[in-house]
Amino acid sequence: MRRTVIVCVGLGLLAAGSSLANVVWNPAGNGIYPPDVGNWNVASNWTSATLPSDDGGKAVFNVDDAAECQVTDFQDNFQLVQGDNGPGGVIRIMNGGEITTVPNWGAVAYNGPSTLMIVEEGGVMNFGGHAWIGFNPGGVGTVDINGGTVNVAQQLGLGWNGGEGYVNIRDGGVLNLAQLHGGGNSIKGNSLLNITGTGKIVWPGDHTTLIADVYVAEEKIVANGVPEDVIITYDTNTLETIVTAAVVLPDPPLDMTQFTQEDGTLTFEWSDIPGKQFDLVSSEDLANSVDTWAPYNDGVTTYENIPNSGTGSNTLT
Repeated sequence: MRRTVIVCVGLGLLAAGSSLANVVWNPAGNGIYPPDVGNWNVASNWTSATLPSDDGGKAVFNVDDAAECQVTDFQDNFQLVQGDNGPGGVIRIMNGGEITTVPNWGAVAYNGPSTLMIVEEGGVMNFGGHAWIGFNPGGVGTVDINGGTVNVAQQLGLGWNGGEGYVNIRDGGVLNLAQLHGGGNSIKGNSLLNITGTGKIVWPGDHTTLIADVYVAEEKIVANGVPEDVIITYDTNTLETIVTAAVVLPDPPLDMTQFTQEDGTLTFEWSDIPGKQFDLVSSEDLANSVDTWAPYNDGVTTYENIPNSGTGSNTLT
């Protein structure tokens, strides 16, 4: 009898666990289509009109052409899988929005294409376990940290199992890490992590050698698009490794020192900018952005890549 009771209890627990269903983001069922957006906290934007919860099941994003999902308040769920056997669409965590997966891993592009998570300033994404970005083959996922915060409780993996993952940490953005693979497998294949502006990685402990010798040396972590701009420091006060981007200063403005016209001949004189070459550009419509102006061609010469004189002043006639 004792064995029978134990078996019955086990079956009862299994049945209870299996009743926790996944919920799928499908705002079209609520009459919301792109370019309109839906809010995570509206139950009718999910299948069965049920919000994801933290007691089992998972929040799934895999519906074609689903409207963007915006998060404006605190949402916790057992597991978040974006791009689960279908396109993952867009999740945008707004100022005041926060998602927490407790205590499970989450995926941005588990195996589905066209998957994007955006964490805006004041937004927070908490991965309670591993964070898989572009996990399996076919999965292409991007996380844009646009001033918000992403916390990863366990390992970060970009392209871990054959997919492609991209993380962009922009002005004010913070990626708080707990673990990167010691052999470089946390960023594999074409995957990439790029830091710009005042974005940064924060990782407790001294991991300067691993980041420099593995991830930066193999151009898997870059700043401003290049490994040379990555700055790695160990803060002896907070006992944290901080990874940031070098500040890229804009070129100083050209100082046009003289412009003359005589007998149909134009003469330009301007100041040096060391290490630069110059183009003389023109446009028939001055309202066009200068970026669109083409190098001037007088029918004989195209005035581009003009060498710097190195004397402090340049002249073109």
